[in-house]
Amino acid sequence: MKKITCSNWISSNGGAFIMLPKSHANNWDAVKDYESTFYLPDFANLIDWNGISAVVLGDAPMDTAVLRFQEEYMIVRWVYAENEDEIFNYLSKSDLNTFEPIEENYVEFADVNLVIFDASMNFFEGDFLSIILPKKHIFLTTYVLNFADDCKIIAHRFLLEKP
Repeated sequence: MKKITCSNWISSNGGAFIMLPKSHANNWDAVKDYESTFYLPDFANLIDWNGISAVVLGDAPMDTAVLRFQEEYMIVRWVYAENEDEIFNYLSKSDLNTFEPIEENYVEFADVNLVIFDASMNFFEGDFLSIILPKKHIFLTTYVLNFADDCKIIAHRFLLEKP
């Protein structure tokens, strides 16, 4: 079984999550900036925010965590599953390279130290996740993994090369 380490799970107040460099997170103004997360079509939407790249994790609100899995980081969004052990069990038995991504984004972040938090709140007001990428230029690939009738997740993988 492949080793999986998991951060805490966070939830939003019903909207999207924003992922951006931690060094810029305190500049996120939920009153002013939240509207930029509305009506985006994809699960992972690259936006230009104050001159830097940020990613809006759109669609329905889902509990979200950062996993270290197979020597890479991944954002996992819980669509449905009995519990997190079920998610880990399916992931540990899977070769993610055999799944077809539904989205691919090349992202050039301003820094490797990123945070993910509820876009409807200022950074310092709620829970957040941290991730440190191996480099600032990354391919963010998104997968909808429907493992079984009772287990489905959305996974965002950070890859160093185009899949």
